[in-house]
Amino acid sequence: MDQSMSNFNYSRFGITFRWIERYSRNTMIRVLFLALAVYLFILLMNTVTASYKGIPADMQQLTLIRAIRSCGMAYFFWVIISGTWFCQNIKTKQQRITVKMLPATALEKFLSHMAWLAIQLIGMALMFCLADVIRVALFAALGLDWIQWGIPVFFNISRVAGDMYILGVKSAAVYAACAAWLLWAQSLYVLGSILLNRYNSVIVSAIHVILIVALVWIVSKSSSGTATADITMTAETAAYTAMTAFALLGIFNWVMAYRLYSRMQVINNKLINL
Repeated sequence: MDQSMSNFNYSRFGITFRWIERYSRNTMIRVLFLALAVYLFILLMNTVTASYKGIPADMQQLTLIRAIRSCGMAYFFWVIISGTWFCQNIKTKQQRITVKMLPATALEKFLSHMAWLAIQLIGMALMFCLADVIRVALFAALGLDWIQWGIPVFFNISRVAGDMYILGVKSAAVYAACAAWLLWAQSLYVLGSILLNRYNSVIVSAIHVILIVALVWIVSKSSSGTATADITMTAETAAYTAMTAFALLGIFNWVMAYRLYSRMQVINNKLINL
């Protein structure tokens, strides 16, 4: 390899990132508008009936918090499936030729995709902020009680984690396991977007469902003979074990995704990018 292309270069990285931005801009705009519409629908449908005068304040706040939790679940869904759009520009022969011709190393190109993915996820979170601003402005214009700003609650992750209390397991264990699962689930879609040229989202989703069903079956079988007194300890151990396993699998998927990307060929199998 030419020495000038052997080290990371911010200029080449910037050129590649701008190319990805131009290629993916329209898709990102559509996704962000869809996220905004989903957030708005959830917020308005859940809070409008609790915003009339005379509704107890504690009931209003509880209704808003439930709506925000639903928006949080929607955001986690976006985080997972965002991996589907990680490498949409390598599906055809011409697209792969174009990517190969970019004046950057495989690492710089891959990191450019990662940076663009991070921007998408930040944008999806900001869409909730915009949805909450629209909710407050709309309710204020209609003379309804807009209760409170939902933005601080949405970004208060510790408060969400504090509500996760399953089988006596402290919230930190459950939250860590869920975060690791998100990393793994997203990385699985990223790997699928690079490995599969067709139906990648459908195939990866099917694999995901099968793995989750198998995991639930294994957990149910392993805990069926556990004494009631040991459930809490067993569940907490399982949560931390799941966190470690999902984190390692997620890292493995990202490493494999990069290796596949760096070895990408112009002429590949129609289904598999090998």
